[in-house]
Amino acid sequence: MIARFFHNWERRLATVDTNRVLRPFEWGTDWLGTTGTASAPDVVVRAWSAEAMADSDRFYAIAPTDDYDLRDGTLTFPSAFTTPHPENN
Repeated sequence: MIARFFHNWERRLATVDTNRVLRPFEWGTDWLGTTGTASAPDVVVRAWSAEAMADSDRFYAIAPTDDYDLRDGTLTFPSAFTTPHPENN
């Protein structure tokens, strides 16, 4: 019963706008820093996540920083994860 409610709710939300753009699925491997690998994207993501989970303390450890700014109620600070998009770093 609840599944039907959520399905209908999601369908209503999806049909509110008529200007939606359908985009192909992207694996996001460009965010992982694994460029140059010839493996299929699902293999790359699986290997990357296995490596991250094998040493999760290192993965989640971040260096302390004093490089932050609180302006007009918005806190900004450098990302612990370098991305291909400078505005996210």
